Amino acid sequence: MKKFSVPIKTQICDYSCTKDIWITFNHECESLCNPINIHYPHALTVGVDKKFPHVQQVETLDEMMKAGQDVFSGDPARSDVVSMYPLDGYINPVRCVNFFWVMVKRKEKKYKIIAEGTPEKCKLDFDDTILQFDKPLTNDALHAVIAPLYSDSRISYGLLSDLTALMKKHKVDGRVLGVFDHSANESNTITIKSTLNAVSMTIDLVKNKVLKYHYDKIWKIETVLHEALVNAITYGNGLDYTKSVVLSYEIGYKGMRLWVRDMGEGFDVENITVPMGNESLDRISGRGIYIMKKFSEAFFFNKIGNEMLLFFEF
Repeated sequence: MKKFSVPIKTQICDYSCTKDIWITFNHECESLCNPINIHYPHALTVGVDKKFPHVQQVETLDEMMKAGQDVFSGDPARSDVVSMYPLDGYINPVRCVNFFWVMVKRKEKKYKIIAEGTPEKCKLDFDDTILQFDKPLTNDALHAVIAPLYSDSRISYGLLSDLTALMKKHKVDGRVLGVFDHSANESNTITIKSTLNAVSMTIDLVKNKVLKYHYDKIWKIETVLHEALVNAITYGNGLDYTKSVVLSYEIGYKGMRLWVRDMGEGFDVENITVPMGNESLDRISGRGIYIMKKFSEAFFFNKIGNEMLLFFEF
């Protein structure tokens, strides 16, 4: 057996149903803070809290506003909150006092610091990105790490990786906590029963959507989705037809994100091995997970192993 690792998120908070917004939280910073994610198809409230994670999908804009207000009414020395309205083209910096927020306007090749006292609404254009750091950066540090992003077309985990590398290269004192991209996407959620007969039909539905945006990686996405669904149905839910598997996805011209959740008790995500040689190839801790990691640009499990998040860059 060969041991390998998959990054773990204590709670997967990156997916949202909000159109044209990609949210990405840095899993390496969970010791510093926990993400806030309250999402609705037309708006999104994001942020971080120094103590407690907060993830909630709401049905109406009023519910989103109330949930955001509940977070905002908490300890002001603990959490920051920003609401985004991509279809209306603006953001509302509800509270930006504990962390350092920067809006990068790639097309205009400039950036803007979002801080306490920022006007209630800030214009949000396509290809704008909002960055959240754990501490203020100097002007020299900001220029060093943000100027290269003007010509960087990547989003989500790709952009997070580039930004982290730039901060390391220029020895910037600080860490990026979150990346929020205003880039075209659409999302959907599919719930299937725990039967292998549902796998092919579900993959075909997703493939038809992928082909609207991308072609080259369709075989990788198909392979990974097959492995993810079979693992969730067979090992997660034990082929129990009364249990469901939920597949949520976001897709746009720059990438695709898959979120698969089963109703099982999970497994030991910190001790994953891949079979070698003549060893068994059909274990939950083996070949399937190894393939999913190799074929995707980003791959995470939650802490107990019954949720996985995958990202493909186009």
